Amino acid sequence: MKNTLLKLLLVVVVLWPVSAWTQGVERELRREFVAPGEIVSFAKSTPFDKAVQGLSEVSKKFTAKVIIDATKRTSPIGVDIEGRQWREALETILRANQMWYNEFKDYIELYSLVQEEITKPGEVPRPTFKTREVRISAVFFEVNLTKLTESGINWSFLKAKG
Repeated sequence: MKNTLLKLLLVVVVLWPVSAWTQGVERELRREFVAPGEIVSFAKSTPFDKAVQGLSEVSKKFTAKVIIDATKRTSPIGVDIEGRQWREALETILRANQMWYNEFKDYIELYSLVQEEITKPGEVPRPTFKTREVRISAVFFEVNLTKLTESGINWSFLKAKG
């Protein structure tokens, strides 16, 4: 049993750095061999949704994947992008806006790293693990079954099991 655990630990210790190294090499190769159509530039005042739309077009052309933004942000991207490969530009914009992405077979989905509190006027915000107060709402009522039976209401279905 100990031998098996030691072998497993050895494999993990050896393969983990190799995996990290190959990801770094892949990123470096992506930077070295960039097609001219993959280069994008955006001003920091560009609306987020317009930047994502432009990046989605480039992504669709080179990877056959569209970019989906469920947050529907329209605020400026907040960072200047000049002559960068489209994926590097996407990652830079997402980092600046506290977002990241999940890549699937047919699309790239953007998501926020920060939970945003969006409440309507008069609406109670949803509790999270960070909130200290929880609002509990309950209704209690007392029923006299004898009086209800006398008035013709049969509540026996509440007592029935199965």
